[in-house]
Amino acid sequence: MWDFRNGDLINVWNDRWIPTLPLPLKDLVPTAHYIVTVSQLIDFSSLTWNLSLLQSLFPSSIIQAIQQLRIPLYGHDKLRWCLTKSGNFSVSSTDSHLSSLHSTSSTSQQSFPWLKLWHLSVHPRVLLFLWKCLSSCLPTRNHLSSFIDLPTQLCPFCTQKPETVSHLFMGCDYTQAVWFSPPFNYNLSRVEHLDFHTWVKSWFTDHFVFGFSTVGIPEIAAVISWQIWKARCNLIFKNIFIPPLQLANLIFKSLNYWLQSVHQTPMLQPPSFASKWIPPPSSFIKINADASWSSNSSTAGLGLIARDCAGSFRGARCLTVPALDAEHAECLAILHAIFWAQELSIYNVNIEGDNQAVLSFLNTGQGSIHWRNHNILDDAIKLLSVFHFHVCKYVSRDYNRVADCLAAYARRNSSTETWRLDVPPFLVDVLLQDQSLLPVSASHTDPNVSNVTATTSISLLSS
Repeated sequence: MWDFRNGDLINVWNDRWIPTLPLPLKDLVPTAHYIVTVSQLIDFSSLTWNLSLLQSLFPSSIIQAIQQLRIPLYGHDKLRWCLTKSGNFSVSSTDSHLSSLHSTSSTSQQSFPWLKLWHLSVHPRVLLFLWKCLSSCLPTRNHLSSFIDLPTQLCPFCTQKPETVSHLFMGCDYTQAVWFSPPFNYNLSRVEHLDFHTWVKSWFTDHFVFGFSTVGIPEIAAVISWQIWKARCNLIFKNIFIPPLQLANLIFKSLNYWLQSVHQTPMLQPPSFASKWIPPPSSFIKINADASWSSNSSTAGLGLIARDCAGSFRGARCLTVPALDAEHAECLAILHAIFWAQELSIYNVNIEGDNQAVLSFLNTGQGSIHWRNHNILDDAIKLLSVFHFHVCKYVSRDYNRVADCLAAYARRNSSTETWRLDVPPFLVDVLLQDQSLLPVSASHTDPNVSNVTATTSISLLSS
């Protein structure tokens, strides 16, 4: 497949160059036309696709797929091998692909690590609960409605979407607030594209980690999910609502006791609720960037927040853009952060993101980034050279909460907005949390934030 840069070498009809289409456009060749290369479809004066020309050649579905392709600022077309992340050919990738064609596909039930699950050191009730979740036996409202008439199928916490297992334990705002509360600090919006089975399987891998414990990770995740189910039942049957932060504290206390009794680890103290954002040097403006990708719509929300050395609000922006996957979205977030810095006439910029591979590539030109995303970061590297000084840094998710809130807001609302003076209400709490941890010498209360706080009470759930 072609890695599209300027389109000079790519044949529109015979080559595969649109990532979202599985085949070339051979069947769409007009009887009379003069178009041969992809570059002929581009208006280079505005660096946009020639829409009138596209409309004369292609149906609307193809036009939409083409318009989702970003036109790079620099570079030349390259052929890539689609079976490797680097885009380079390897014998092993070919062998693996051929082997997979002959192997029998397994269902998610067959490939699930049931033996590991049944050996978890948790109460049998928790194991039974997990089995019900994974076997489509949990009596959620959506499940029960297929057998009996219910007044509503909506989730009792958010009352926005049907109460399915995936929504209740992964997608609901209440659940996401519990997981994002300290000490867990786990951002569920990053796994919303996964189904529940796949997410639970990830509990047993090295990639699923908590900052406050290195042992019993699957057990901790299982207990959190079980306690959310219990809170749901309390709300429905006893009309008792437990706020997310309160539930997180209750879960932490029970987990602390379990960690001490089962794993003989010392009692842990929950960290402060606020994140640990660090202000930039006095001559810099820091822009934190993040992305929230949805596999259902193949779109992403991008969040950008600009602050100065005192932690004061200097602007925020959110965008909705087409994106092939989560990594593609993270790369676009960094690129749009640079575009925005240029728009704001910032000369010394500090850009932070929480995708380590993306930031590593940005700083070194190397890293385990999919070849499709190289052109985005190549453009970013070129654009960074025009700043007087620039620092691009990888930070943990705890350092990037404000940008994450903006990205989630953009994705959920399909929103593209910019705030220059007034802080959006849904950011007030998390901005104040960042400011509360600044050193006394650097910290002061941002009047933009204070004014909003004085007139409204905003919770993290609103984001």
